[in-house]
Amino acid sequence: MNTSFKWLVYEPGSLEYDAAILLQERIVAARHDQRLAHDVLMLLEHKPVFTVGRRGGRSNLLVDEEMLGTKNIRLVSTLRGGDITYHGPGQLVGYLIMDMRCERTDIRRLVEKVEEIVIRAAADFGVNGDRDEKSRGVWVNGRKIASIGFAVSRGISFHGFAINANNDLAPFQWIHPCGLKDVSMTSLLEERKRPVDMAQLHTSVKRHVAGLFDASLLSVSENVLNQSIENIG
Repeated sequence: MNTSFKWLVYEPGSLEYDAAILLQERIVAARHDQRLAHDVLMLLEHKPVFTVGRRGGRSNLLVDEEMLGTKNIRLVSTLRGGDITYHGPGQLVGYLIMDMRCERTDIRRLVEKVEEIVIRAAADFGVNGDRDEKSRGVWVNGRKIASIGFAVSRGISFHGFAINANNDLAPFQWIHPCGLKDVSMTSLLEERKRPVDMAQLHTSVKRHVAGLFDASLLSVSENVLNQSIENIG
């Protein structure tokens, strides 16, 4: 492993979706301008929110927005690829802000590598995930356990993946997940019939990111990340 290059890893626990987007945009700009020398992995959870990607439309939302208000679930448009999906507590969201030019990769290979990360992480918990070439993401016996959607700005990737771990799956019934009709969602909890330790899931994902991207990872605080973005110190 090439340990001379480090990815910065930021794990804030729970973070509002809008705040996560703004932080990613700052990192993308700093990575592009070379103020920031490292790629960044963010691992976190969101409060309940439906996000609609560039290819999506609100026609895949099956309930009215007033009903979402009663459930305290927001509906947000976003720049990532894909259609509508759900994020909520107990789901592990991973954002990869990466200079694809340095990695000499393209979006297809990036998605395939992230699928492999999720498949290996699920296997660490006794769940056998697989790919479906017709629909990106990770599947378990025909049910979707992880969604993947990226955006690219000037050669820098952002957004990423979401693994259903211990989260409530009911909100997925209020949408066509990823724009797919008649799709069923599952989770590590559903497949294992017992909860997943989220700290262990973080560790598993980080290990496979390091292995598949051939990089060492350096966990950083919010303060250190901000200093790195602004090239302070």
